[in-house]
Amino acid sequence: MIKEISRKEVLKNLERCSYFDRCNAPICPLDLQMEKRTKLWNEVRCRWTREAVKTGIVKAGQYVQWIEWGRAMPDILLKFVPERNIKKLNEKSRERWLKLKERGLIKI
Repeated sequence: MIKEISRKEVLKNLERCSYFDRCNAPICPLDLQMEKRTKLWNEVRCRWTREAVKTGIVKAGQYVQWIEWGRAMPDILLKFVPERNIKKLNEKSRERWLKLKERGLIKI
């Protein structure tokens, strides 16, 4: 029998993210019921699901480049991402989650 997850449990896991209060992404890897959510093409994406994007500007005649987004989710949060949700994480976060699992730091 599948265990029913309460709204309280879902909210508690979502609130672990330090961006929770100012985030309005409809899909979050910390959501224990993420499979029930939908996202429109033009809606905001969770910062932990965005892949790295190189961008830059010309400053003082020189092209300056940096990487936006694509940062790995902190380990303290990765421990609370259900295995069924790791496919939604960005590449760096997925790799880190798998390393933590190999080291036995993620209990499933």
